[in-house]
Amino acid sequence: MTIAEQLRKEGRKEGRKEGILEEARNMVCEALIVRFKKVSDEIKEVLNDIADRNVLKSLLRQAVVCQDLPEFYESLNMVTAKNG
Repeated sequence: MTIAEQLRKEGRKEGRKEGILEEARNMVCEALIVRFKKVSDEIKEVLNDIADRNVLKSLLRQAVVCQDLPEFYESLNMVTAKNG
């Protein structure tokens, strides 16, 4: 395999990974919109900084079961404190 082919392969792999993360972020936002009719720019910014699919999966679960947005903020703050 040539260097160019390796670089293309790595680029595709990285692109797929970023696409999966972007979809996970969108799913968290969608859950919040369905539940609470809104998602703040602050939440979107924090989600955009998260690069771990498992963390985003956990936040999606929290978005579905939390009682209100302040409870979701608490979960988001705990996650960012652990990973920040």
